[in-house]
Amino acid sequence: MPREAVVPRPAKKSEYVLKYATKQSEKGWRDLVATIRNPMSDSWDFLTRTPLSKTPNNYPL
Repeated sequence: MPREAVVPRPAKKSEYVLKYATKQSEKGWRDLVATIRNPMSDSWDFLTRTPLSKTPNNYPL
């Protein structure tokens, strides 16, 4: 049986693409996903759908 490959989540045309700014941000994201996967999935959805929204928990750095 062939090795199972992960199917990437397709993005909607209205969604944005997230990119790492630094190697440190890539590691930080990976570490957070390893510890709190479900909230990070929700964060991904929020950021790709509404990247310009400002909330108490989401604001430009």
